[in-house]
Amino acid sequence: MNKLTKYLLISLFSCVLSIAAKAQDNDELRSMLFPQYEDGSVVLKPNYTRISVKLNYDTNSENFAFLDNGIAYELDINTVLFVLINDRYFLPFEDKFYYERVYKGNNEYYLRHKTKIQSIGKAAGYGTYSESSAITSVTSISMAGESGQPMAGQMVTLQASDKFVCVDHSALFLMRGKKYRAILSLKSLVKDFKPYQSSIESFAKNNRINFSKLEDVISIVEYAFSLSPAL
Repeated sequence: MNKLTKYLLISLFSCVLSIAAKAQDNDELRSMLFPQYEDGSVVLKPNYTRISVKLNYDTNSENFAFLDNGIAYELDINTVLFVLINDRYFLPFEDKFYYERVYKGNNEYYLRHKTKIQSIGKAAGYGTYSESSAITSVTSISMAGESGQPMAGQMVTLQASDKFVCVDHSALFLMRGKKYRAILSLKSLVKDFKPYQSSIESFAKNNRINFSKLEDVISIVEYAFSLSPAL
């Protein structure tokens, strides 16, 4: 990887992974979209330069990380046109985060993969945690790459007595005109599928669709698409 490519792609990390974060179960603080770094491609502005690297997506910082000689670096989102990983297609939105574009027949929807790290309280003795002194949330945490080195990004200092978990805040969006609209409820979905409202409502009831769960939202949106081949 040449110096120019590195200049376009990375912002080098400057923080060390918190000892408190290391002490917790990795599954509780797992914010990476894939279980490991995957082979992928980054297509760069302005000339569609294509770079092949191992990639993963941090749903907490909402940015991609790539590996170079076993060390994780953060992509500079301002330089990216799109990212491909295992036939999955990711688009930057206003240089802030990425949407995953998913095609379903003649339709498409967009997923915003997002998590927040939240405290469930401070140690209260006997292995329990008190919510009365809990911190509501933190904005970001530095996560380690495959080599154990910290990934680029903001750093949050965690106290050893605190207990943190990674909470899913992902959402599904439909493109209407030039705007993305989140599907957060049955009402917001049937608005776009009026002729099929009763069928969609029955599907939601029979399948106990929970709109706070991304997999449930995907299921009912894809069902709605099957009723209306092209919006």
